[in-house]
Amino acid sequence: MENRKEKGRNVKLRMFNVVIQPVGQQKEENYVALIDYVFKDGKSFCTAPDKFTKLRAINKAGHIIYGTLVNYTVLKEGSPWYNTETNSFEEHPVDPSLNPNAKEWDFYFDTEHHRIAVISKRGVSFPQIYNYFTKAFAKASEVMPFDDVTVNSITSNEGIELIFALEEIESLTVEVSYSNNDNNEDWEAAIDNQLQEMGAGRIKTTVKAPKKGRMALKNDSFLGGMIKLSKNNGSAKAEGKLEGKKTKVNTDSYPREIILNKVTEENLLAKIKSAIASLL
Repeated sequence: MENRKEKGRNVKLRMFNVVIQPVGQQKEENYVALIDYVFKDGKSFCTAPDKFTKLRAINKAGHIIYGTLVNYTVLKEGSPWYNTETNSFEEHPVDPSLNPNAKEWDFYFDTEHHRIAVISKRGVSFPQIYNYFTKAFAKASEVMPFDDVTVNSITSNEGIELIFALEEIESLTVEVSYSNNDNNEDWEAAIDNQLQEMGAGRIKTTVKAPKKGRMALKNDSFLGGMIKLSKNNGSAKAEGKLEGKKTKVNTDSYPREIILNKVTEENLLAKIKSAIASLL
């Protein structure tokens, strides 16, 4: 009987950008050391109410470190339990080593390009994954030879385009860190260079329109450059009017999603590596 080739499946990815600060420490060996430290440290972090996440396992294949996060519910000892049969509250012993509702989430860390890819599937909580890596990397930076580590969700152009499409802007808040990308252009590059030269890890600015007047936002401007830079290195929030209707836009609500076609176990890592390279 002939061996049948695996047909392959479609896989949806979301990405995070990891930036070590200062810029002189953005070396691949530091990103490798960073994830190694987190794994060896073995600490779980609270990533949502009663939810904890931990790096359970890692493997290495070239420039990719891949592994699984385990997410679970923590039952508080001493919390009252309700007995539906007796209609009463009771005390119930809790084994702190056993945690319910456990699930695994797969991630792929490209240490060459400093991006983390996560496979999107039912039950995956991207806010919790963001919270986990933010907290885990912050703890690691306390003992490692660099100042800080910033994690940013990579967003699509949709949210940014909506902000530029607002006819009237009442308020605008943009927060960005400097990037690990040498391909920025115009205002993006100028802002990025200034942040690096100042040694500023992040910059956050809030602009509000006057009570009697309107605020104009130009694509080719300092604020416009900050908004574009936030695509991979921060976030932007705006309130204003779109087609006469009051509208709120948060770029974090528009994550960049990449669909990989005909994915098999044999080509998964190569396809993820290629997808990450396409973002640069």
